[in-house]
Amino acid sequence: MREITLDASTWQMPADFARALKDALGAPEPDVRDPDALVDSIVWNTANRVQPPYRIRIVNATGVPAAVADDIALLSRMVADARVLRRDLDGTDIGVRILVDGQESH
Repeated sequence: MREITLDASTWQMPADFARALKDALGAPEPDVRDPDALVDSIVWNTANRVQPPYRIRIVNATGVPAAVADDIALLSRMVADARVLRRDLDGTDIGVRILVDGQESH
């Protein structure tokens, strides 16, 4: 499984996290601050340069501002929920996991 590693040590705002993720995936979504757009990009969109399955590993997240930590947790839950929905709708599992400092974040 491909692993995408994101270093959170410099993230000060949720948009920093979203931009890093968008760039790593090669996602075409214009509004990187919108968690729904990121989930669409990860679970439903086939336009990303990087296609599932992959694991997103976020390192150095300890001590990020609360708003950033909240967005990481929210996106992780949203991706997990969207995976279940996709599996229920068409029987496929896209195989995307988000790990934060070695732990599954949802």
